[in-house]
Amino acid sequence: MGEKRVSKSGRQCFDVSLKLASTGGVSHLVEAAGRQMNACGVCDTTNGCVKRILGEVMFDIIMNGYPDHRGYLALGCAFQKGGVAMRVTDHGTPRNIFEETDNPLAGRIRAEMDELSYTSVSGENILQMRKTDAR
Repeated sequence: MGEKRVSKSGRQCFDVSLKLASTGGVSHLVEAAGRQMNACGVCDTTNGCVKRILGEVMFDIIMNGYPDHRGYLALGCAFQKGGVAMRVTDHGTPRNIFEETDNPLAGRIRAEMDELSYTSVSGENILQMRKTDAR
């Protein structure tokens, strides 16, 4: 089990899990994750990096995974072992961008994240990433 941090308000900072249906909701989801990271004490540098990558990933999923650009998307974030672990889940068209040659988003994710994996099982696409806190 990952390290649990407690926010200044005394709440445990372990997971945020939200859903959205269209590209218009991506910024709200990213900002909610950012607030959760702030409450957990994640440094501003790591928070900004994670928010930027999450925004790009979720926008890409909505635009390329769903023909009408609307669909299920869930985000789970946890502060574990000195870093932020993220899990983005969708039910769109399976697409492993890390197998696409010259995909600029895949390149940015590889450059910014310390760990990553993608799998698609039974109609559920799961991208997992981890970024070590920069402090």
